[in-house]
Amino acid sequence: MVSTWFRFGDRGLDQPHRRADILRRARITVPAGTFDVRHYRIRPAHYPPLDLWVIPGDFLFVRLAWDYLGTRYDLAELARD
Repeated sequence: MVSTWFRFGDRGLDQPHRRADILRRARITVPAGTFDVRHYRIRPAHYPPLDLWVIPGDFLFVRLAWDYLGTRYDLAELARD
């Protein structure tokens, strides 16, 4: 697992640092197909973590899940030129 610290945009708001962890590489299947992805976990301050599954290089989100909102979004379609 690799961790990094970053700040979301500064707009005069008191926004503490958040942490993003690269958890693992995975292969997942969503309605748009099967993809080799990296699984990231972002830990916002004062909220539960959210998980992102992202295609390396393209940084295209294939899946996003956040228990705080009780939601999961999967890539439904992908067209490449």
